[in-house]
Amino acid sequence: MATHAVFEELGVPYEMIEIDLSKNMQKSAEYLAINPNGKVPTLVHQG
Repeated sequence: MATHAVFEELGVPYEMIEIDLSKNMQKSAEYLAINPNGKVPTLVHQG
């Protein structure tokens, strides 16, 4: 993932949360609240 590599190079703190597509985690209410389209990956900046 290119975003991951950029964060590593810049020394930016981040948290990566794995989404299990086989369990349709991208369709959960919690995930859809962050990204209504249910697309992966999703980047949340400053909360």
